[in-house]
Amino acid sequence: MNHEWHLPGHWSQDKRKAHDRSMEFLSGIVAGSEGMEWLDRKHRFPRVLVKGVSRRWYAIELTAVYSEEYLEDYGVVEEILWRINVTGGAWKDDVVKRKPHSVSLCIGPKRSGKKLPIGDQVGALALSLRSDRTTAMRIPLLAQFIVSPRSALKEVYQFSEEGVIMEEDVFMMEDYEEFPEHVDDPWNAEEIDNIAQAWAAEMETVLEMANSLQEFDAAEREDFDRWIQDREEEMLKEPEEQPWHHDEAQVWKLEEDLLNGRN
Repeated sequence: MNHEWHLPGHWSQDKRKAHDRSMEFLSGIVAGSEGMEWLDRKHRFPRVLVKGVSRRWYAIELTAVYSEEYLEDYGVVEEILWRINVTGGAWKDDVVKRKPHSVSLCIGPKRSGKKLPIGDQVGALALSLRSDRTTAMRIPLLAQFIVSPRSALKEVYQFSEEGVIMEEDVFMMEDYEEFPEHVDDPWNAEEIDNIAQAWAAEMETVLEMANSLQEFDAAEREDFDRWIQDREEEMLKEPEEQPWHHDEAQVWKLEEDLLNGRN
């Protein structure tokens, strides 16, 4: 049976308000961005469909995972942990209807970014996937996905930081079945890696040319690095040290980090 999700009863008023504001922020991004739309929502969880500038499609969906925690005022409670799932495809129907040509993309906010309310995290990720060609310059797995022909995607289960995971590998791990030694696979993982490496090399040349046109003062770089470090330290403070609030500057920084490939 499907149950509609509600905010946990033990959440503070500040945390509830931050969540609501982040969802309003996400709604504004989807409504105001060309190439974004809502998918049917399950249990009130946001599900966003994004068309990247590369003309690839992405579905961002949430899964709620619960862990038991002890709170002095409430006792044992179930705290919600969000899991962001990204599905990619060459065609819109591949993603919406979960056709065999859709693939899983292991991409999303990490570390300090997860301190933000979930609407902010999804909004920043949606903006980064909308600008997927720029994001792909810093995230190799996204570059691999973008350059892979649709026919090759049918054989792929997931693009991850560790490499391409093929459907047959997942099937073998789940069912322990024996497969013939010679499989007719015109688009294997090695060929996909070769295509991606060639594309990445070309992009690296473009980046080097762009960097040669700009001269950055060393002192300014140090100031910027110091500012980044200060922000990260603030984000990693314990909840009682840092109030739960909505900060648009942090959201835009999270998007910038995704575009620049920072984790």
